Amino acid sequence: MFATLFLFTALLWIWFAFMRPPIFGRFNCKRYHSALYSALVRGSDAQLPILAAEVMRSAPTLIRILKNSSSQQQIDSSVNKKNNSASVVDFAHNVLLMLGNRKLCRHIVSSSSVTAIVLMEEASSNKCYNAPLGEFARNITTEALLNKDSILYLEDGLNASDLVGIIQPFSTAMYGDYQLVQRIGSGRYSPLDIDWRVVSSLDGDQFDAYCRITLITFKNFIEGDYYRQHSTALFRAFQNIESAGRDISRLNGSPPDGELDVASLRLMAAVGFVDDVIDFLGEKPDLDFGHLRVHETARYHSSPIFEQIAQLAYDIVHNAAYVQSPPDRSWGVQYVLVWGRIFGFREESPAWRVLRFKIFRLLFNDIKEMERWPNYKGARILGMCLNVLGLTVGGKDGRDRQMYPFRKAVLNWTRKNYLSIVKANPDIAAYCLCGGVSFDTDNNRLVKTYRRGTRLEPPREYLQLDDLQPPETDSSIHDGAR
Repeated sequence: MFATLFLFTALLWIWFAFMRPPIFGRFNCKRYHSALYSALVRGSDAQLPILAAEVMRSAPTLIRILKNSSSQQQIDSSVNKKNNSASVVDFAHNVLLMLGNRKLCRHIVSSSSVTAIVLMEEASSNKCYNAPLGEFARNITTEALLNKDSILYLEDGLNASDLVGIIQPFSTAMYGDYQLVQRIGSGRYSPLDIDWRVVSSLDGDQFDAYCRITLITFKNFIEGDYYRQHSTALFRAFQNIESAGRDISRLNGSPPDGELDVASLRLMAAVGFVDDVIDFLGEKPDLDFGHLRVHETARYHSSPIFEQIAQLAYDIVHNAAYVQSPPDRSWGVQYVLVWGRIFGFREESPAWRVLRFKIFRLLFNDIKEMERWPNYKGARILGMCLNVLGLTVGGKDGRDRQMYPFRKAVLNWTRKNYLSIVKANPDIAAYCLCGGVSFDTDNNRLVKTYRRGTRLEPPREYLQLDDLQPPETDSSIHDGAR
């Protein structure tokens, strides 16, 4: 009898330990909640990896309970309730909230990324968008970006030849469903929302990974035909990507070297994202672009996604315009890293024509604003345009065909208004010139000097400026004064 009892105990232990381990359910929800809460409070680095793997088994049950709950309103935390009055839905809700613990997410990323995959796949397949997984997804993304040994870096383009790189299970589950990204956690946090301090600390590879996961969500946003509505998740992600170029101004005045610094690598990642977005949209011929011009007051909060893309490209160009000297450094940042990749050698498509018009309109509006009020922002953009476009209009054919209208408008405006800026504010007029562009005061013209190379004299371009016209006066006024 005792031998049979011992054998039964051993078999029962093997059954619940290996064959059918306990999962969250209606009859053990209170004990499961208490055990998880105690483990998170202890924060043992030895127990949390085991806990991260064990939670995966309960993921389908937790999502199913929340999906089948009758109340669609936000469920109050059971901490403020008596334990005997809390339902299984309350416990399931709080268990998912506890999974957002930053330290637990760190161990999930490092040792049990399949837990995050299963949770997000279950929420996506069941369309359980009210699941409180916003903080969980946010911390998973943060830890996956900071840990370069995470599965996120095994799914990039450099490892696309292996099975994980081709299928991309983690990236697809976390960021492949736009509706889940937008609505998870009631829209408070999304998987793309990471703290601004983390964003500012990312290096080039980490920032490139963030741009890659944002592109995955953006593609599903377009392919799912959601682009006619405003996306708060993508809007905040675009703001994070735009911040990549804010540190590039530190390169102003520093001599170029052979190795790219962190600021340049971050800027390259942001430009690469814009480049990939434009190429992807160019493959979609039937997109509805809405109004070609959007009022400035509606550009940020209610504008379509195409206006936000144009604004992102404009902000990146403006950030690059801060680097004005020396000439080799300004040319390397302004043209090689930014302008050449966004505007150079791109196939014509309906999406590119619309986006190019919007970007050029934003740039030229700031330049034209200097007619009313000379300012440093417009001066920076004008200086970059003169540096990368040159001082000659060129022809309408060939590779310059796409740039011809904008180049002609910028040069005509400069020819008519530059001397007025010199008279109104000489400091801002000098700030308009960067790279190899200078002002010939004796001949009232701008001169762009290129690298000499093997030539005896460096090649130059000239832009003759229009003389200032004296203000018109009414002769009858002078006669009356006499």
